[in-house]
Amino acid sequence: FFQKNNLDLKIFPHKGSYVDFQAGLIYGQKPDYKFITQGGSISSDTLNIVFDPYQQVKLKYGKYFPLSPKWTILAQTNHGINFNYKASYFNFYSVGGINDFIRNQIPFVGLTENQVNAHSISTLLAGIQFEPVPNLLATLKANVGIQDYLDSEMSNLSFKNFLSGYALSAGYRSALGPIEISLIYSDQAKQFKGYVNIGFTF
Repeated sequence: FFQKNNLDLKIFPHKGSYVDFQAGLIYGQKPDYKFITQGGSISSDTLNIVFDPYQQVKLKYGKYFPLSPKWTILAQTNHGINFNYKASYFNFYSVGGINDFIRNQIPFVGLTENQVNAHSISTLLAGIQFEPVPNLLATLKANVGIQDYLDSEMSNLSFKNFLSGYALSAGYRSALGPIEISLIYSDQAKQFKGYVNIGFTF
């Protein structure tokens, strides 16, 4: 992995950038699980699902461009790819949410966590941040993404492979951490939702 961060603030920064790159080989997985059905349960031994080794690459990069003491432009990109992956519904990327706090999460404004699951996902985000008074902010974000594209030819990709979403947020830098309330919308989900974040993620 490689990580670098020179943001000026941990909460709602004005300038700087960050990068988090990870690459690895996943092997030796032997999960014990059960599928519950109306007629009972089916164990992992009965299903005989094979967890072959696979490769994984993740990249998260963001940059903040200060326009003035009150205005900031932000840009982000997120990528998650599982190579040679065969076991569906396991080790997928959770696409959604504004903040990154669960395993294999790819944040995507407009969707909530786990609203979309994918084995390959790439996203781009742009936004503008306004801070009229110290520690009180408003942010408008929009992002687009493409999912499950690794094993498909470009000519076979359809509308269902593409994602788009938006978020209008009000945030406050409190002594206990960030407080952020957002109204989110996705063109695919076609519904408005509220999203609340309080405190730091670990």
